[in-house]
Amino acid sequence: MGIFTLFTSSPYTFLKVKQEAEGNIVDTEYQAAGVFQLRGGMSSGDNVETPTADATIWIRPTESFVAELDSNLVGHGIRVGRGSDTQDYRIVGQVQGYDHDLGYIDNYTLDLKKESFAAWDDSELPLE
Repeated sequence: MGIFTLFTSSPYTFLKVKQEAEGNIVDTEYQAAGVFQLRGGMSSGDNVETPTADATIWIRPTESFVAELDSNLVGHGIRVGRGSDTQDYRIVGQVQGYDHDLGYIDNYTLDLKKESFAAWDDSELPLE
């Protein structure tokens, strides 16, 4: 059973980010639905604790932006929430969820860091 069958999907906006002379801008927005989970705390390994991602979202590999970006989503953004309750996140990591029994990619798991577009550093943006 896939994650989209087990958990309720929530709407989100994928933000294709582009670097311009005036700063980081949202080039294109895509509406979609995925499984969103807030994170918190620390993870430990090799006797070292590191902060976990602020949130994780599981997205469908069939979304149009996935193919458009050749599945390289790190550096772009995700917006979740409604109205004044919206929050922007930068995608800092991605993993393919592969269904070995059926032989296809079931999802992409994206690690998210809460940030404002104004705070994004040029080196963290995708190259085009």
